[in-house]
Amino acid sequence: MLQPNIQAMVKNNVRGIFEQACGASRGGVDFNELRLYLISKLLWDPYCDIEKHRREFMEYYYGAAAPYLDKYLNLLCDKVEQDNIHVGFNDKPVHGFLSEDMLDRYDKLFDEAAAAVSGDALRLYRVEKNRLSIRWVRLKRAAMLYNKIDAEEVNRFFGDWRAFNLSRIDEWCNLETTHRAFLDGLWRGVEYWDHWTQEEPEIF
Repeated sequence: MLQPNIQAMVKNNVRGIFEQACGASRGGVDFNELRLYLISKLLWDPYCDIEKHRREFMEYYYGAAAPYLDKYLNLLCDKVEQDNIHVGFNDKPVHGFLSEDMLDRYDKLFDEAAAAVSGDALRLYRVEKNRLSIRWVRLKRAAMLYNKIDAEEVNRFFGDWRAFNLSRIDEWCNLETTHRAFLDGLWRGVEYWDHWTQEEPEIF
């Protein structure tokens, strides 16, 4: 929907457009690089061949893993469109495209993507970085929907998050606060204080 939205603004003589991909200081997961690339192309030329740019990026950035990651993106988008799913900011992970069977299908495609680039350290790194989003949803669903918190698995996830040099998960709080909140059974780190504008507490 990025392209038709931007084209509609151009047709209506909009003078400025603000687009956003990820505000974290060291980037994010879930194909943030692809999103940034396509947004940049569209802001430069709203009528460009966006599918061509998307395909070229996927093939260059992910190499032999690209076909499997394409299948993942198509599977996710098709599910959302077919079931008319609309996601709000900071929704709980209960939507149909995040069900356990869908997560299993996503993981299988990521397994195939990782196997395809097993001898390519850089592209394997990129594949596993994007898989973090699926791992996060699994942990979040188990903890917040079923009250199942595997501290060892949670700590392993946050260790991997740091290993990928990523800064935060929650908006308005740092990674350490999010980590502690997860182990304490809270939805978000900001639940430690009464209002999100308050100074972040020392909790470690």
